[in-house]
Parts: sequence; structure tokens; C-alpha cells
Amino acid sequence: IEIGTILDLRVTSVEVFGLFFEADQQQILVPIPECSWIASFASCHQFASPGDLFRVQVLRCSPNKNQCGATIKRLHPDPWPAGTLGLNTLHESHVVRRIDRADRCGDSPGLLIEIVPGAYAVACGDSETPSPGERCFARIKESRPERRSVAVAIEPKPISSNLTSRCSSCAITRFSIEHLLVLAYFERVLSGTHESAAELVVEQTVTTRVR
Repeated sequence: IEIGTILDLRVTSVEVFGLFFEADQQQILVPIPECSWIASFASCHQFASPGDLFRVQVLRCSPNKNQCGATIKRLHPDPWPAGTLGLNTLHESHVVRRIDRADRCGDSPGLLIEIVPGAYAVACGDSETPSPGERCFARIKESRPERRSVAVAIEPKPISSNLTSRCSSCAITRFSIEHLLVLAYFERVLSGTHESAAELVVEQTVTTRVR
């Protein structure tokens, strides 16, 4: 196996310190620091189980030991320098697995979430939803770049973008604009100038159209 090779492999065994795979009769180890860009679990038993499928990249090999070291996280950009995992940021993520006893939750239940590719964190709670494999929205409640750690919470789906999109020159939503125009129209109706008001509604609706 050459250094830099990317492989899709299933976990053969799990230890506290890492995940083991096999390829071409060689053992491949992904140590716990190479699993995630976020330090979010103290044991790989919380991260994966035998049979789970991962894409890994070989970093080094030791022919004498017939063993290679690999990474999961380095297949994706480091999110910390760009501030991607900053405080209060919201991410569309997905649930990887349910954890019965998560050390980051005081040995209470939690959900392992891939916040962004290659960056996994644990959201505490024993809610039945969302389920593993489902999409979710994760809010960063605490961010410590120096420790590469976060506290994360799952939030409901944000309001539809049709109601929250901003117009090109203001912070008023389409919903608010349409209500203001209706009020303006009825004011013109009461004053007897409803025809010009109707033209005004059409014109302003076009010019303030959310893009």
C-alpha cells in the first residue's frame, strides 16, 4: 500500500485509542486524533463499531510490522483556521450514531454528529429524534479553538428561506414587504386612487423581488 492511497474500508475492530482496518493483508490503524478535527470523545468505542464503513487515507507504513497508519479527518480541510466552527454558527449536519454513555455528556446519552465533513462532535441528550443517518441542524454553543473542542446543540429546522431571504437593498423580508404593499394599496383605495396604487404594488413587488 502506497502512502497517500485512499481506501473505502470497514472497521475490523475498535480500541479506545483507534480504529483498525485491513487491506491487502495489511493492518491499518486510524488513531483517535486522526478520526476528527474536533476533540469530542475519549474513546473510539463512541465513534464507530466493527463493520462501519469509512474512507481513509494512508499516511505512513511500517513494512517490518506489516501495519499502516491512516487518517479520516485529513481527507477534508481543517475547519478551524477559517473560523467555520465559530461560536453560534449553525450547520446543516447529519447524525452518525447514538451513544448510550458519552463521556462529554457525563456518561449520559448523546448523538455523534458530523458537523462538517471530517469534524465530529457529540450533542448531549436522549431524544429519539433525529435518528442516525438523518439530517439535522447543529448550533455551536461553545467554541475553543485552542483545544479544538466545541459544545453543540441540535436545533429545529430554520424558517423557510422564502420567508427569511433578504432583498438586495434592505433587511425587510418578502413577507414584510408584501404586507406593507397591501396596506399601501388599501390606503389608496380609501382615498379613491386605487388604480395608481395597483400599479405601484406591481412596480414595487418587481423591484424589491427577493433574489
